[in-house]
Amino acid sequence: MTLKLRMIWMVVPVFAVGTLVGCGPPFTNNSSPFELGLENGHLAFSFCQGETVIKARVEQRPSGSSEASSWEDVWSGSGRLVVKAGDVIELGGEGALSATEFSPVDPSPGTKYTVYLTVESRASSGGTFDYQPSFTSPAGGLQDGEWLDSSGGVSGEPCS
Repeated sequence: MTLKLRMIWMVVPVFAVGTLVGCGPPFTNNSSPFELGLENGHLAFSFCQGETVIKARVEQRPSGSSEASSWEDVWSGSGRLVVKAGDVIELGGEGALSATEFSPVDPSPGTKYTVYLTVESRASSGGTFDYQPSFTSPAGGLQDGEWLDSSGGVSGEPCS
């Protein structure tokens, strides 16, 4: 067996064991541990797993805007918010992170949203992990009680 092949056989089991015991996040940077929805006319996060959120920021770009057009800040908050699976956090609502910016959300069809979310790492080494998923408002616009996942799905129940 060549040295390169031996190295592969040594690395693959280590990676597999690390993944199985939860040493890394179960989501990629573009996927998400939460869904984005509209509750009482405000954007909201519904968490599909427990997290400790350090900061969050939401940007939007209305449908029909060119790719070169700038994104508009909708909401930005920071602090330390511990959430569990199933928690719904209305941006700017009670119990949410301390808001530093707030602008009206555009729920029109085709509006794109990008969320920047920093959470405490669950790894024993500590640190933080950043998510940056994107969402798009559906053809009928984003309605109260609708939830978007980062793969483009829309549902009436969060994290379903």
